[in-house]
Parts: sequence; C-alpha cells; structure tokens
Amino acid sequence: MFDRIFRPLATFLFVSALTGVLVTSVAADAHTDFAVTDVDDIPFFTNFQAPGGVPTLGYPVSRRFEYKGFTNQAFQKAILQWQPDSSSINFLNVYDEPSGLGKDPELEASKLTPPSRDWSGDVGLEWAAVVLRHLAVLDETPAIKTAFLSDSDWLNHYGLPMAYEDLGDVRVMRAQRAVFQQWVIEVPWASAGQVVVANGGDIAKDLGLFRAAAGVPHASTDSLAVVS
Repeated sequence: MFDRIFRPLATFLFVSALTGVLVTSVAADAHTDFAVTDVDDIPFFTNFQAPGGVPTLGYPVSRRFEYKGFTNQAFQKAILQWQPDSSSINFLNVYDEPSGLGKDPELEASKLTPPSRDWSGDVGLEWAAVVLRHLAVLDETPAIKTAFLSDSDWLNHYGLPMAYEDLGDVRVMRAQRAVFQQWVIEVPWASAGQVVVANGGDIAKDLGLFRAAAGVPHASTDSLAVVS
C-alpha cells in the first residue's frame, strides 16, 4: 500500500506502511513534516480530506496532541478532535477555548477578533431558538452571511456565530470554530470586499492552546505517538 505525500512546489512522493498522508510543514522544509493519518483507528486523514483538504483546512501545524482528555490535530484553519464515545471527528470550538482561558483581550488586540457577546439569554431555550438567535448576528454582515451559509455543514465546521464588529478596514464575524473577515481594503491575502476565514489553528498555536512540542515537525520515520 502506498500513501501520498503532499509537498508544495514539489513532485509527489510515496511512502509505504503508513495509513494516511504526510503533508509538508508550512516552513516547506523537505525533511520535516506533520503526519496526517488514520492510524490507531483515528481517521484524521479521512476527515481532513472530507471537507476539501488543504484548500479548506490549510496545512497541518501540529502532530497529534492531547487536550482536555481528547486526541486532536491542528491545521492552519481549524483543529480536529477525536471523540471516542461517538467514534467521530469533530471540529474543536477553537474560539471558545481562548475565552475560557481569559485570552479574549489578546485575541482582540493582536488577531482582530472581537470578544464574544453575552449569550446568557440562551439558557433555558430550545436548541432551535438558540440557533436562530445566533444566526441573527449574520444579518449585520450580508457578505459574510453568504459565505458562512454557503457551507451546507456550517454548524459542524464553524459552530454558532458569537460576535460581529466593523473595524473600519475589516469587518469581522466570530463564530465558535472560525472567524470570518471581509476586508474593505486591498491586503496581500485578500482583495477589497473579499471574505476570508482566519487561520484559527495558527491562532490557537500562537495563544499556547496546545503544548509547544506538538507544533514541532518530525521526520517521516518518527514515532506518531500523541503529544500529551
């Protein structure tokens, strides 16, 4: 059995005896990579491919690591988490976690991410009513609303909208699992008016959400053990 290794600006290579794929680190070092695999019956590779792979989730930015008792792997745009009770991979609420750690001021100051609004009014409501309350945030930003709802699985991929703020040069909508930005001005990563998704996995890494050891690339022959 052979498995593909994606290397930007390079020819595809192949390696045997590994279930999944190796994707070159963001630094594009030809000798260091992060393995995205289905080994140990934890299908990170399958669930990396399902929403679109690199174009959707970006490149991996971590090894597998343990966080709050669950096995996770971070990508540029999101963090995938293994749920053993349901034998499923879910997207981590990557923007809820910093709030619980008191890092919202840092997110706002350095990552153009507004703090979550007060959602205490959700308590006691039926789930459908909670969803409608949060979706109303999108009415403040039509372009982001269109981009957000264009994903038929938006709840799984992005979670509920939590806040919106117009920062002048950029309009920002914060959800539980993703942050959407509509840039009013031309920037290197977006044209004026374009809606983009911020690099949530990179931001979590910058905020120290997981141990630094998990973010160290490894050679393809290294152990795939979970960093705990």
